[in-house]
Amino acid sequence: MAQCKHCKGVVSPRAKTCPHCGEPNPGRMCFIATAAYGTAMAKEIDVLRKWRDESLMKSKSGKLFVSTYYVISPPIANGISKSKTMRAVTKKLLNPLVHYFDKNMGNN
Repeated sequence: MAQCKHCKGVVSPRAKTCPHCGEPNPGRMCFIATAAYGTAMAKEIDVLRKWRDESLMKSKSGKLFVSTYYVISPPIANGISKSKTMRAVTKKLLNPLVHYFDKNMGNN
């Protein structure tokens, strides 16, 4: 079980949204980044999560983007995780974004 960052309610890792407040489930992964970096514990993924939580989730369009991402990204991530070349290419594409968000969002 995970804890919702918004309302602190208990949420199943499989739930798409918090049943208490409707916020996207904090237990949901950054699927593509996890596939690229090989672990959900990578510091780069923490930066992307912070961008999601502190920027995207504050607007309707950002929430729509995140919801759409959760629907379409698992099969993409599955393909990435099976290919060393695709993992390397995806990291190359993500690294500049991660660097930008890390620098501009004050991620420690």
